[in-house]
Amino acid sequence: MFFSPFKKRCELGNSYSCFVVLLKTLLVFELLFCTYAGFYFMKTGRLPSPFFYNYGDTFMDFFHTNYWSFHEGRFDEWRSIYPIFVFWLGRLFSGVSSPEMYSATALRVHDLGAISYLLAAYGLGAAACAWGLRLHFKNNGSYLRWRYIVAWFFLVLLSVPGLFAVERGNYILVAFMFLAMSAVSGFTWQAALFLALAINIKQYLVVLLFVPLVKQRYDFLLLAVVFAVIPNILGLIAVPEYHYDLLISNMMGFASSASTGFFEKVWCPTSLLAWLKGVQYSSIAHAMQGSYYEFVYIAMSCAVWAGRLLALAALSLAALRGRCLRASYLYFIVLLCLLVVSDAPGGYSLILLLPFVVSLFERPFARLFTFMVILTFMPMGYTVGPRHHVEYISFLSGKSISGFSILAAGAYLRPLVLVLFLGIVVADLYFIGINSKEKVEIYGSVNP
Repeated sequence: MFFSPFKKRCELGNSYSCFVVLLKTLLVFELLFCTYAGFYFMKTGRLPSPFFYNYGDTFMDFFHTNYWSFHEGRFDEWRSIYPIFVFWLGRLFSGVSSPEMYSATALRVHDLGAISYLLAAYGLGAAACAWGLRLHFKNNGSYLRWRYIVAWFFLVLLSVPGLFAVERGNYILVAFMFLAMSAVSGFTWQAALFLALAINIKQYLVVLLFVPLVKQRYDFLLLAVVFAVIPNILGLIAVPEYHYDLLISNMMGFASSASTGFFEKVWCPTSLLAWLKGVQYSSIAHAMQGSYYEFVYIAMSCAVWAGRLLALAALSLAALRGRCLRASYLYFIVLLCLLVVSDAPGGYSLILLLPFVVSLFERPFARLFTFMVILTFMPMGYTVGPRHHVEYISFLSGKSISGFSILAAGAYLRPLVLVLFLGIVVADLYFIGINSKEKVEIYGSVNP
């Protein structure tokens, strides 16, 4: 029966076949999307969602950060949510004297080659994911063909969330590299260092410290905390900043921001919370009839709270069963909960799951998890629904934007897919408790 997978071992052959199915299926979907994107570009002159409809915004996350790394006002005027360590990296990555540039756009023109550092980080992260895949099967006594390892490398490299982060020029690509390196290093001091560096780029990754806490690896936890503090101290020495105390208030303001338009809120979401905020503050939604608007708002609120309850259940069960779960699976659970309950990380944050996807192949629900991973990472940039007129001044490029754009299928479906994914994870964790006598036989070693 489907809900009785614990009556037999999770065989290694099943893990291998699940990976091959995942690999081949996603490759087909990516090729189909590339074909669609090519025709879309020839017809409209721009790429489909989630890619920007404004060429002037390309790479501007990267060059804005680099520009402000040389200028005061990064926390009070620009209201940055990046830790100071990122601005130190911005100085290191800048190939020209940034203080001479009068704007981030000018910096992009004169220092475009600096984006190669971000691309190199992304490539190293994809390579670490491929290496982690090889180690996973090798440690389980199986030989994975090199063509599959190379194919996985290119699949990660060409994933739509990753390419979206490249287009934005977002420093999440550096965090992804450090996180992938940490994932293949076990509970070592090197892994603690890489995890700490990832946290110093995207501070919401601090939630991953839940994993060594659950695994009772307090030595690793202490090392990660110490390593997380040191880059902040070094960053403040390299980049003097007198308003660093504003970082927390900037983060809170960003997370609760209602000023973003409906269309931008739901452009590439991972959480239903983005749709709730869009419905709550959008002039489009307020144009609905009163009772209809109330129904939509209540329905969205219930969906958001369902996701939050699932996340609470998943973390509670993970804390109870953590001793018999691999650390990589726990990391995956924590990140999935984060993406479901918060709209702040952005659609490109899906790439943070990729270093830990391999842990799903040995689960009793391996086939179902494989299907959900396919749904999560398959390109959904196919436009659906009515056209929306957009007219605003771009925060990134400062240019006036006017035209029409259309939401893609991923904007509607991916938040629902992630909630369903989390529900299946909760079921997986729940059945571990029911079948606690078999957990050692199923999972083998409880080491990470």
